[in-house]
Amino acid sequence: MKLKNAFALVALVTVLAGTTAGTAAVAGTGSDCPSKNVCLYDYYSFDGFLGNRPAGMSRTSISSGNNDHMASWINKMTTNSAWYPEASGGPCYTMSGNSTDSALAIGWRDTASSWRTTAGCP
Repeated sequence: MKLKNAFALVALVTVLAGTTAGTAAVAGTGSDCPSKNVCLYDYYSFDGFLGNRPAGMSRTSISSGNNDHMASWINKMTTNSAWYPEASGGPCYTMSGNSTDSALAIGWRDTASSWRTTAGCP
């Protein structure tokens, strides 16, 4: 009988662990993004901080560990910035001043490879 109870307990723990593991992550608030900076995030809703840059930074490749990970961004500057799906540039996507994108479209999520804070797209 003790063996049967032990199996039942293992089954219950397995079910509960599976339920906990499936719980959605709590969305970030963007509070980790300093004022007058642009910040990139790994997940939707400003969760998973990837990095930040102040105004005036020319186009630079995103670090290899964070390349193709951006899913949301915050621009806390008054000026536009831009991101690109290629390290060398390519198509340009503006991050308008004083704005956010909490969920990049599926086709653009996880494609950012470089960014700049000198201006938006032409």
